[in-house]
Amino acid sequence: MVTTLADAFRSRGGNNFNLIRLIAALSVIYGHSYVIAGHGGADIVLSTVGFRFVGGIAVDMFFIISGLLVTTSMLGRASVPGFLVARALRIYPALIICVALSAFVLGPLITTSPNYWTTLPFSYFFHNASAMDYTLYLPEVFEAIPQKGAVNGPLWSIVMEVRLYIVTAGIFLLGILQRRHMFNALFLFLIVVYFLKPQMTMPLLPWDSPFHRGLVLLYFTGAFYALNAKLVPLNPLILMGLLYFAASLHDGPEPRYLIGYYLLLPYLVMMMAFAPGLSWFNQLGDYSYGVYLYGWPVSQTVVQFWPDMSALENTAWSCAISLTLAIASWHLVEKRALRLKKPIGAALYRFGRAPLIGGCRSQQEEQRLAAETVKETN
Repeated sequence: MVTTLADAFRSRGGNNFNLIRLIAALSVIYGHSYVIAGHGGADIVLSTVGFRFVGGIAVDMFFIISGLLVTTSMLGRASVPGFLVARALRIYPALIICVALSAFVLGPLITTSPNYWTTLPFSYFFHNASAMDYTLYLPEVFEAIPQKGAVNGPLWSIVMEVRLYIVTAGIFLLGILQRRHMFNALFLFLIVVYFLKPQMTMPLLPWDSPFHRGLVLLYFTGAFYALNAKLVPLNPLILMGLLYFAASLHDGPEPRYLIGYYLLLPYLVMMMAFAPGLSWFNQLGDYSYGVYLYGWPVSQTVVQFWPDMSALENTAWSCAISLTLAIASWHLVEKRALRLKKPIGAALYRFGRAPLIGGCRSQQEEQRLAAETVKETN
């Protein structure tokens, strides 16, 4: 019987993380469509709840799941070089292809500048493909549409992800991640910092805003769930209680309603992740990253050629095209890149730089690794 998060990880029923992330990535496209199409209005979540647009909630969910799974990956590998290789192979190949297509294919087709091939396309490529920095613009690309010049808005979150991976490796090297009580104390300190001294999180952020600072907190909330999985009960009654608590704080000042939101959303994600009957989706592949990478430039391109489309029409076309590109990205780029884990891990082992990192793991094997790690750390 599944009674805790640790039990859920150990169960044979699988999980729904791939499906949740795909729905979240498609939700980002839907949430942005009202701004990109330029016809006003708001998505159904923002117009109903009046708190945060659905794309923002979707990104919050990405960071919660990332904190959970990346933490368990770090602990399961027990090798910082191996961990960083695995993260790089998951992030960079698809990102580099997407940014290259934007700078060297889409840009030249869309631009109205006679001097497009200056240094800017190359600067755009190197900034965004490195995931160390972020820039929005290419010369006179998307200049005639509502979101003027913004080639791929959501790439800022990749910069944050990479920085958080480095922080995760750092606290592992310090021995904090391996000691649950030490990590819990650090997490409590982070909560205090978030509400009292939020500027202390600035080095992790491309921009300083409550939303971006909140993502740091949510990432480490996912890590907290990973390290305390044995103590986290999964119970619909608890979910209902958190929902009622968050709703009761909804009309209060910002610190109060954020407390309710930050308590509710991570627990809701965990409950959805282990809802029965949906884990079959994992056999199809992990298409969420590709949808997230291509969603914005596809939406912008759709508006470029069909400016009179409604937001919902833009959503439908953009989701269909982005999902097609994501399927191709997974099977042609991402899945093949992940196969390099084994030879690179073996090379690191031969040169004495890291323990062998366990061979080539599929997405499902990575999630089974999370279950093993949860068991060992609890």
